[in-house]
Amino acid sequence: MSTLRIMHAADLHLGAKITGLGSQSVARSAEILHTFSRLLALCAKEKTQLLLLAGDFLELSTITSQQVQAVKDGIAAMPDLQVVLAPGNHDYLSPDGPYAGAWPSNMHIFTGEMKRLDFPRWNTVVYGAAFTGTYQPTSLLCADWEKERRETAD
Repeated sequence: MSTLRIMHAADLHLGAKITGLGSQSVARSAEILHTFSRLLALCAKEKTQLLLLAGDFLELSTITSQQVQAVKDGIAAMPDLQVVLAPGNHDYLSPDGPYAGAWPSNMHIFTGEMKRLDFPRWNTVVYGAAFTGTYQPTSLLCADWEKERRETAD
């Protein structure tokens, strides 16, 4: 069996406006987006098969449609990389948000309560959930999820 190579990132806040930097805020926002391009390049270099993005990947309040398209294009350009996203409180799921549209086929976006995502070719399971607003009043972890995890553990 071959080794599964996983990359993990969180809190990238792509599209964020860094207001405290004055005239440098636009350049810093571009640098943050470039960080994602560098992350994808590192995944390619390291032959990563699975990229886990754990919340606040995008900054919903300020990201532009052009920036979202650049992110989609970057992911689509790497069809052998599976990308899994658990939206957080800064990039929560909303009917008019960027996750409501089409994303590349190699990307899975969790859509609410805890779910199981199987990758049988790697004998791997990823669990994830999504914020559906800026505040999550109840835990995304639930007893049913924990029971199912224990019952299916090998």
